[in-house]
Amino acid sequence: MFYQIEMKQRIKFFLSFIESSELHGRSLEPNSKNYFGPLSYTFLLKMASVSTALLQGIQWFSASQSSGVPSASFGTSDENFAENRTPLQRECDIKELKTVAINYKKLEEPMILLEDSGEEDDDDEAFNKVFGMIYEDIPLFQRPTVRLFALLGLKLDFLDRLQTISAHHIYHRSLCEWITIFLQNKSRAISLEKKTQLTLELLDSIGFDRSSTAVKNIMASSSMGNMQYHIEPCEWAEIFIQDEFNYNPMLYSGVCSFPFESDLTNSWFQLPPNTDVEVSENDPNPCRVNIMNFVTTKSNALKGLRSKLDGFLSQSDGATVLYHGTDHRSARNILSRGICLTAGRLKRDFSCGTGFYLTMNLDEAVNWALSTTKKPAILVFQVNRKHLDSAKRLDLNNDEGRWHEIVTSFRSGTGTANTRKSVSAYDLIEGPQAAMSYDEASRELVWKRKPSSYQMCLISDDLAETFKKSLHSIFFLET
Repeated sequence: MFYQIEMKQRIKFFLSFIESSELHGRSLEPNSKNYFGPLSYTFLLKMASVSTALLQGIQWFSASQSSGVPSASFGTSDENFAENRTPLQRECDIKELKTVAINYKKLEEPMILLEDSGEEDDDDEAFNKVFGMIYEDIPLFQRPTVRLFALLGLKLDFLDRLQTISAHHIYHRSLCEWITIFLQNKSRAISLEKKTQLTLELLDSIGFDRSSTAVKNIMASSSMGNMQYHIEPCEWAEIFIQDEFNYNPMLYSGVCSFPFESDLTNSWFQLPPNTDVEVSENDPNPCRVNIMNFVTTKSNALKGLRSKLDGFLSQSDGATVLYHGTDHRSARNILSRGICLTAGRLKRDFSCGTGFYLTMNLDEAVNWALSTTKKPAILVFQVNRKHLDSAKRLDLNNDEGRWHEIVTSFRSGTGTANTRKSVSAYDLIEGPQAAMSYDEASRELVWKRKPSSYQMCLISDDLAETFKKSLHSIFFLET
């Protein structure tokens, strides 16, 4: 073995893995070994009775420490395992550990890098004996990435391919970006007919542990607010991973309940002049935007937001109210820096990476935000109608042929350069949302207009700046 974890920490580590994987108390079918990557079936069977084993392990460990009984007499030494490793394998193990330790310092697991001294590790012997690990599972379980993968619901071998990539290239991207790239690569390798719907089998095939809490959360998010047909199945996994890196306190220490005035909830406020929000030259007074830290539940969010906005928006015949659903960090960035069109998602209905979407329907904005992040935010824009009337608009509400041409191009990612050029003369595009379905005859994804839906996509910087000045209020939700 090339590193060790204190016995108490290892037990805590093991329990967090069991809790995240939700294996405790489950009956394991013979094909369960396929659900958990390279872990052996023998190990999975023994994990099912971990409570008894853990109790025995703690009792034995305490007794051995107090009585002075050498723990080397209990179980098999790691020395034999170390001797069977070739010098090249040992070098790879140490290199991998050092690389992972640097990338995952935020996990803060107490690790000690060891040269292969050949000495017996008493704690390792006791731990391996108590939990019944076989040698092929020991290096997998003791990787620092185990806890990370347990949090994200990924199989233990998910990032093994990183070992074939030079360190020079690895550090050009964040860990979140690498995971997203691997998810996309695995998705491309799956036939189209198998990824038309989000299923446990699909998530398993792209690298997730199908019994994990993460998978349950992905499935639940996709079915919320009838959004499952608007976002492609594999993209739900990418959205989940990115959101975890932004808002899971185990992965990012800067998570807080709200970006501003966390102690002030369910009441309107404005930022004081000495706020740390950056001041734009074009908008010297960002403190005029109304903000509310809104504590609610997912089921009551829409009703609560309507109640808060009722009578609060100024009643003006010359203004149009539009909504944008997003997350806390993006909402804060829009407040401080304005609307950045290049921050848009890829493969959307009317854009591919350069667009900002709004809707006249509050429920559409709320459903999007609640489905795609654990820190939802709703932006409310009150736009002077003369600005919209003077904008160059491409209205696709009554032009189904042109709507289908643009949506198919951007959604499929084919011919996007030509499509983007064909709409570059406009400031905004508006029309129905797209709903995905699979055509068995042509074996292709097809996009159909979602009934009674509406969306507006800003594609010019000038109009985006106008909308930034029209930002009326922001809700930061805690559900």
